[in-house]
Amino acid sequence: MDMTRILILVGALGAAGVAAFLARGMMGGQNEAVAAENLALAEIMVASHAIEVGAKILPGDLKWQGWPKTALDASFITKEAQPQALEDAAEGSVARMPLVAGEPVTAQKVIKADGAGFLAAVLTPGKRAVGVKLSVERGAGGFILPNDRVDVIMTRKLGADAAGIPSYRANTILRDVRVLAVDQTSQEEGDSKSIVGKSATLELSPQQAEIVSLAEAMGDLSLSLRSLTTSDQPSDDETIKGLNDDDNSQISVLRFGIPSQTAPTSNE
Repeated sequence: MDMTRILILVGALGAAGVAAFLARGMMGGQNEAVAAENLALAEIMVASHAIEVGAKILPGDLKWQGWPKTALDASFITKEAQPQALEDAAEGSVARMPLVAGEPVTAQKVIKADGAGFLAAVLTPGKRAVGVKLSVERGAGGFILPNDRVDVIMTRKLGADAAGIPSYRANTILRDVRVLAVDQTSQEEGDSKSIVGKSATLELSPQQAEIVSLAEAMGDLSLSLRSLTTSDQPSDDETIKGLNDDDNSQISVLRFGIPSQTAPTSNE
């Protein structure tokens, strides 16, 4: 083989190597571009740490975290769509479901105080939410607010004497129970002094819920506001007598300044 043919062969091999290198570089660039496109991230709201169900959301409990755009779900809360979501969540929100660190947050998992399901989230495990009718006169003049503690008083008519004058009895049937909400308000506003509502929702044990239901059928219920520093706090299940017992906690109606005769205290 002469020198000319050798040089031509070497040149052809070199050109083939250069072409292969260029082709490889071009393919690699395309793959990197595709990979970069597939890894494009969006910032979504996630839990910073484990959060238990019913826990109040505090600043720092949630954060923004990168998430592949190709794996986004419509229920995720994104920074692009809701840039103030972190601040809003830390203002009166609770966890309706348990969250683990890094778990995406949705509107069903973290709810506001005025959202559906909020009451069930803040209800103490084992307790029941029971509504009672309320008025200004029966609700401490409207000064009973969510998270206050109250006594429940039942007033019922016992009967009338020979002159037809009625007699009534009032009994405290439950003590030191928590008010969950007044009407649809489940949180005390910072500048609110009173809430005049038509109903109050109380946090009761199952036994207490039955007692309140029976008492409503027997008479009228009123709420007596307790001091925040009261010392006579019985256990949650303590029930004060008054539904069927005999005692002297009754009053007689005055007519023209003359008291009626004391009504019989026997059970009816």
